[in-house]
Formats: sequence, structure tokens, C-alpha cells
Amino acid sequence: MHSSSDRKMDLSQVMDHFKDRPHLIAIILLAAVFTNFVTAFDLNLFFFSSPFILDTISAPDIYLGLSASAFTLGVIIFAAVGGMLFSRFSLKYLLVVSILVMTVGSVLTGYVSNPAELLLMRFIFGAGNGVMQSVITGFLGGIYPTRRGFLLSLKGITFSAGMLFGPYAESLVVPAYRIIYLVTGGVGAASILLILLFLPNVFAHREKDRNFRFRRLFNWNTSLTFISIFFFGIGLFGFLGYFSHYMISYLHVESGTAAIISSMLGIGGLVLTMPLGHLSDIWNRKMTLVLIFGMLVIASTGVFLGHPGIPELMILSFLFGGGYNGMINVISAASQKYGDIRDIGLVSGTVFSFYSGGGILGGILFGEILHIVGFSMSGILFVSVVMTIGLITTLLIREPRHQKAVSSQPSL
Repeated sequence: MHSSSDRKMDLSQVMDHFKDRPHLIAIILLAAVFTNFVTAFDLNLFFFSSPFILDTISAPDIYLGLSASAFTLGVIIFAAVGGMLFSRFSLKYLLVVSILVMTVGSVLTGYVSNPAELLLMRFIFGAGNGVMQSVITGFLGGIYPTRRGFLLSLKGITFSAGMLFGPYAESLVVPAYRIIYLVTGGVGAASILLILLFLPNVFAHREKDRNFRFRRLFNWNTSLTFISIFFFGIGLFGFLGYFSHYMISYLHVESGTAAIISSMLGIGGLVLTMPLGHLSDIWNRKMTLVLIFGMLVIASTGVFLGHPGIPELMILSFLFGGGYNGMINVISAASQKYGDIRDIGLVSGTVFSFYSGGGILGGILFGEILHIVGFSMSGILFVSVVMTIGLITTLLIREPRHQKAVSSQPSL
């Protein structure tokens, strides 16, 4: 594998090069998608440990929101940067550097001594994550275009696994949170080692194709997918930021039961992400997006309209979790399809920039309107309605009648 890793190739050559060695394809995919486990592990750790960190550094609760904004700002800026770097440098070494940056930001989060350091470390983690997401999304979507929905869904599966595994590991050591932040260093190091050992030395394109043009980025269909993911980000972060609080404070669900209901979001992602990605490959990316937005509208409306019981909340959480975990992968695949193949990295990075931009607004808008109209109406306005806007925007996409054939690839 060492010689294969040293040989330079572009995205279109990866599957052909390893077509007689499917076990190596599986290892390459594992090395690629494990990066998302690193992200999920950190996000869960910070969710559990942030109250103890704030207490240690004597910071007010507002720094919970500011820390999330610092992370998201890092993603917004550097996802686009990663997309531009994607066209010019080795994807293998872009991933190594970005994961190293993420790991440094994550580990040092556990050792900050003041609020300014906390915001800086979360921004650094977000910056590394932004580059990593654009590179991995471009890589998975570029090596096998007709199966990119399925391949991108593997990334969603590892993220969901990290979200489920994280709480059990982290709850064992909180409030001694610094120990587990050292573990994130080990997780990051494992990811870097997998990349160095198994990922080929891949460039996005041949030398003559490595220049990008912003005017190629925004056509009718890619612009609509960017708008759709922006509204999706608003609705998703509004939902995730207040769902547990809504159940406990408004529906008076016991906190342990609320935790079980919330876990259905991750289970829904594990169960439905891959089928939705595969469906987008064999059916139609636009209509799969419409289906997912429909799932999100139905689930969020069911949660916030009326007074759902425990069984209904579990089913709706499962449906919403499957929808939101599938969305980012299918809309990435759709954007890559509608964009220029030479700009696949920039398209992928722009998707995450618009998604994160909506995410920053989502929690703020929900929180601002909450004390005026209450939980139920806030959820309808800033989750259900904005998801409906995303659905309508998606319906305006002009699905190409024919898709250019690609060279035969090994079955997965």
C-alpha cells in the first residue's frame, strides 16, 4: 500500500487504480470517513464539559453561545478556503494538516484559562473542521460520481456513531474533563495515521484543470442548493439548540426520558442516512432532497404543534434525525452534480459555508423570538416554516434530463 500511497493520481483514477483490490478501497473509505468521527467526538465532549469549563475559567453562560459561534465562524471561513485549496494541493496532506489543526484546537479547549482562549480554541477547531469537511466531501463525491450519494452517506454514518458513542465515554470522566480532552488527541492522531498509511496521494484534477473560477460556482441549480442548505441550517440549529429545553420546560418530560428521546436523533441518522444517500443515486437527487425536506417539515411540525406524547416524540425524533443526517450528504452530492467538475472542492466547501451561516442565525433567531411567542410558535416559525422554504427552493431546481456517463467503476 505504501507504493500506491506515494503515487500521484487524480480523483478520476482512484477507483480504477484499486478496482482489483476492493479491500483496499474499503480501507481508503474508512480512513476518509473516520475524520467525521473525530468531529462528532469533540462536539459531544464540548457539549458535556462546557458547563465545567466555564465554571473553571469563571466565564458567564453567554460563552456557551459565543463558543458555538466561534466554532461555526471558523467553519464558514475555512470551508470555502478548503474548497479553493482542494483544487491546488494534495488532498492527503490537506487532510493531515486540517485534522492536526482540529486536534490541537480540541485538546487545548480542555486547558484554557480564560474566556478569550476558549473562543480562540473553538475557532481553531472550526477552521480545521471547515477545511476537512470540504476536502472529504469533494474526495468522496469525486472518486465515483454515480455513487456519491452512497459514499457521502458513509461520512454521515461515522458522525452519527460518534454522536452516540461520545456521551457514554465522556460521562464517565466529567467533571474531570481534561482527561478526556487528551483522548481526543489520540482520536485525532489515529485519524491522521489512517490518512498517512492508506489514503493515496490524490490531487483533484490534472495540472491544467487546477484553476477555479467563481463565475462557474454560481449557476441556477448550485445557487438554489446553497439557498436550500442555508435555510436548512437555520431550522436545524434552532431545533437542536432548543429541543431538549422544549421537552423539559414546555412538555414537562422527565430529563432522563428527554435524553432517550434525543438519542433517537442519532439512531435515525444511523438507520436512514445510507438508504437516503443510495436513493439519491438510483432515483433522483432533487426529488430525494424534496423527500428529506418533507420529512423534516412533518417531524418538526409534529413536535411543536400540539402536545405530543412520549411515543410520538420518539418517532418524530427518529424521523427528524434521519432527515437532517441525510440532508447534508445528499445536498452535497446534488451540488457536485449541478456544478462544474473542476470546482468540486469549492462547491463542497461553499455548501458547508452556507450551511454554517444558517446555523449561526438559527439559534439566535429561535432564542430572540422565544420569549415573545413561546416555544411552540418559535418552533413552527424557525424550524417548520424555514424547512418549508428550503423545500420550495429545492422544487425550483431544474434537474438535467440526462447525466453524462462515467467510466465503469468497481461495485461497492
